[in-house]
Amino acid sequence: MTLMSLQVLQQRIVESELGKEWLKDPLLSKDIWTIKELGYSEEEEKICETKKIYFRDFRIPWLKLLTKLTVKAKVRQKGSIGTIIRQVHYLKKLDKFLLGKGCNDPELITDDLLGEFISQGEQQNRQSVITVVVKLWEDEQWLKLKYTPKKLKNRLQK
Repeated sequence: MTLMSLQVLQQRIVESELGKEWLKDPLLSKDIWTIKELGYSEEEEKICETKKIYFRDFRIPWLKLLTKLTVKAKVRQKGSIGTIIRQVHYLKKLDKFLLGKGCNDPELITDDLLGEFISQGEQQNRQSVITVVVKLWEDEQWLKLKYTPKKLKNRLQK
């Protein structure tokens, strides 16, 4: 993604309901977030094996930013920390996959490309995460990716 495209994405985020506040959050500039910084209680922190979420492995700037915003959105929805960590894990895998395909521009991501990513293992988890984030990003008007979940495709073909 070009620098200009990243600026366009940031502008969309600023114009969104949640993004305006979140882009000002100092947490976004950090690549390691603690469970405590996200507002989880000490009790929840004790239950969770992972105490931190790491973003430093992301190489695609727009995906890193959207992943951080996704975490903030899921925390706001009172999502379980385990689910949030799993989503970050699979978005890191997507980052690596897209780099391997030479695709770092979200405008070039197709339904087939996301389908290929999903088919490379742990399909149920990958599909679940992709379905959730694509819907969130579109609902928040941050990014619209061309993706139709497999279940919906099967229904449409009947």
